[in-house]
Amino acid sequence: MAHFKINPQFFLYALVLVFFSSCAFWLGSRSHKENEASSLHQHKEKSEREIAFWTCSMHPNIRLKEKGKCPICFMDLTPIYVEKEENKKESSLNLGEYAKKLAQVETTPVIERPLHFSLSIPGKVEYDETKISYITLWTPGNSRLNRMFINYTGASFKKGDPVVEVYSPDLISSQGEYLSAYNAYVASQKSSSLQKEIQSNLQINLNASKKKLMALGMKLSQIEELEQKGTPDKVTTLYSNQDGTIIARLANEGEWQSQGMPLYKVADISQVWIFLQAYESDMAWIKLNQMVKLETDAYPGEFFEGKIAFIHPFLDEKTRTVLIRIQTPNQDNRLKPGMFVRASINIRLNQKGEAIESSTDGNHPKVLSIPFTSPLLTGKRAIVYVEEETVIEEQGEKKSHFYYTPREVVLGPRAGDYYLVLQGLKEGEKVVVQGAFKIDSSLQILGKPSMMQEKKLEEEKHPIKETKAIIIKESHDFHNTMKPLLQVYWKLTEELSQDSSEHLQHILEEALKIVQGINITKLNLDDESRKEMEKILSILKQSLSLKKYNIASVRHSLIEISNALSLYLEKFGHKENTSLYKIFCPMANDDKGASWWQRSKDIANPYFGSEMFSCGVVKNQIVPTNKSGE
Repeated sequence: MAHFKINPQFFLYALVLVFFSSCAFWLGSRSHKENEASSLHQHKEKSEREIAFWTCSMHPNIRLKEKGKCPICFMDLTPIYVEKEENKKESSLNLGEYAKKLAQVETTPVIERPLHFSLSIPGKVEYDETKISYITLWTPGNSRLNRMFINYTGASFKKGDPVVEVYSPDLISSQGEYLSAYNAYVASQKSSSLQKEIQSNLQINLNASKKKLMALGMKLSQIEELEQKGTPDKVTTLYSNQDGTIIARLANEGEWQSQGMPLYKVADISQVWIFLQAYESDMAWIKLNQMVKLETDAYPGEFFEGKIAFIHPFLDEKTRTVLIRIQTPNQDNRLKPGMFVRASINIRLNQKGEAIESSTDGNHPKVLSIPFTSPLLTGKRAIVYVEEETVIEEQGEKKSHFYYTPREVVLGPRAGDYYLVLQGLKEGEKVVVQGAFKIDSSLQILGKPSMMQEKKLEEEKHPIKETKAIIIKESHDFHNTMKPLLQVYWKLTEELSQDSSEHLQHILEEALKIVQGINITKLNLDDESRKEMEKILSILKQSLSLKKYNIASVRHSLIEISNALSLYLEKFGHKENTSLYKIFCPMANDDKGASWWQRSKDIANPYFGSEMFSCGVVKNQIVPTNKSGE
């Protein structure tokens, strides 16, 4: 019989293996129990949470009391739970530190800062109209243009440069007259026998002839040369008496022209005009004598300066622009007429959002402002989300919770990257600059006030309470007179909520008959109340008179009928046995919303019937008028 020798190390390895296996089993079972306990705790915690209402993620305006499907898209409704008391804020979204970081929400404090922006307007360089002139022919009678020294458009010239060479018979005759006067004067100077009076007259005659030649365009040097030659020139060169640039040639060589006829159209472009076309929306910022910076593509990076000299009094109806004229010096004629320019006007704002002049000492008023990314603009309204931080102790640790509340603000003009704040915010408050759309979307899903719920925001400011009608002096039969109309109204809303059209015509005709039979003079009302009742009855008569009695037409008419009854009930009250409730459906009337009245809080929507039977929210409650009011 063979004997096996057992290695002692075998027992050691087996013992270690059994030990680790036991530890793993124990840890696994404990972890399973802990997970199971945690799961049960979470389930218990979730089951204990109270459901506020059920809503649709695609249509957050749907808010129903019971689980079901969306009446619009038929998706499963999502529960919205009542928030814990310490985290509850009616109009706000609550985010913890991690949730805020995950949503990438960023905020900044509202501060006062100097606000300015640059208004950019396109424009064009033009001639200065006050510096446009003509070079005309000075010689008398008809003259022939032998030679024109400035013979192309755009040529520049200086004062004293030759302009034109002319053959002028009248000028030759005038030169002859001058030579005769000159020779007579010279001869008188040589003769000692002539009286001084005669010599003086000859001197006067000579000076007059000289002035005549100078007036006809001859220079003093030309006259002196004429004196030396002793004979008239057949042709005479005329010289410019100004600087300028030729805009247009108005005559040609060889032509005969009369005295005063223009030869050239000339402009002095040492100063030019810039014409800007400013939109009417920009006119609030533009004023006379404002300094303007000008930039052209011809000289990139280089700026010219000018001053607003004229604002046209009329608007161009075709372009909806106003002509603005800027006057600017044009050193070295660098700005060419016809060039396009970009004008920049630096605008500084005061606390009212008005343009002010730049301060020479650099001190400018600081105004309340927010970054342009903060407000959500809906056309007429601007909404910002204001952050409030609260520290809450959770499980022995202090944690920050951030509440984001929508607030309607009044904004001034945008100045660069900022909006001027006129109303709605205070310095130091924190507003969201990034992530506002995410917050707004979350609030819409929760059915809380948001950017697109203007009415709800107003209700948060002024919550609706139970209403008691104003008690007026009335006859004993006042409410009894109106009671039959209310009874018919209850029939009408019930019929529509059941999608029934069988009795609609009969109900409306009965209601119209009741309205037509009401005699206001017998109700013993004061003047104000009588006028109010006349208005109510007029609306009812018009809205009850239908040509068609199908469901669509009657539901449309119900809007005005209910509005008229709202005027009556909220002004005069009622003598029904129970309170009356005003219900509002935001989807009725093509999503504009519409109201109706019920004797119960249990909603029965007459505008949609079975399609959205429970769509609506109670907006008002009017209790019965007590008997002391009779």
